[in-house]
Amino acid sequence: MRKLLVVIFLLLCACLQADEVRPYIGKLHAIIIADIFDETIGFDAAHDLASLRKEARKISKMTGLELNPLYFYGDSLNAGDIIEKLQSIVIGSNDAVLFYFSGHGYRTSLKNDPWPDLLLSEEGVGLDYAMLIEILAEKEPRFILAIADCCNNVIPQSWANTYRAQPRALFSKARISETANYRHLFLESEGLIMISSSSVGQYSWSIQDGGVYTLAFLDALHHAARTQEKESIQWDSILQEASLQVMDWCLFKRELEEPPQEGANDKLYDIQRPYYIQLSNVKELLAI
Repeated sequence: MRKLLVVIFLLLCACLQADEVRPYIGKLHAIIIADIFDETIGFDAAHDLASLRKEARKISKMTGLELNPLYFYGDSLNAGDIIEKLQSIVIGSNDAVLFYFSGHGYRTSLKNDPWPDLLLSEEGVGLDYAMLIEILAEKEPRFILAIADCCNNVIPQSWANTYRAQPRALFSKARISETANYRHLFLESEGLIMISSSSVGQYSWSIQDGGVYTLAFLDALHHAARTQEKESIQWDSILQEASLQVMDWCLFKRELEEPPQEGANDKLYDIQRPYYIQLSNVKELLAI
């Protein structure tokens, strides 16, 4: 009996010791901003919000990263509050950041970088996308994935504080190790991926189920995670596939519509071309 008690005691000690030395994986800081009260695309942004919240939970479950949700939508959509929260958030060197915006975007002729300003329509204020990501990059997390699903068209400088725009898929099977692929993408990746759903001067489109780029990105991510071997799955191929889906959707939409009338806004018929950069270290953004 005494020997049995000693064995049980030793096993308990071993379990406790294993818990103590379990490595800290890190956190996933999910920062999601969705303009769900906008009169023109609020319903679409609400779909995007739900999709990205679901995806953040999935990433956390697949990777073991502790989810730290920071969601801004509805009455909590305030420019000052967003900046304050981003400045005060504590991010460790082993953490990952998912930043996502769904709403209207724009730029003025005075902007020199390729990134849009993110409009908070109720407040009538735009936030500099690049500035927000720089705030996060200064905290030197291991990895940042940043997506702005919004327009990037040029507006007059005098409209910049109050502008409201109109315009802003789809398309997988088999199962490898989805968990291993998520861990590879979100635990083993380092640096920064920064995405704008449209290039300089362009609109971004949305449909009833959400932003076209958001739907294409999630479809490309999910398809790759379910069908590719861990050794071959790469962020670049996922981003290229998402971009191709968006452009294919625009071409398909163009074929279904009547040609633009004389004097119509030709930019509305442009092929939406997503733009993104990949940096191996978040510090590189601060040096650009």
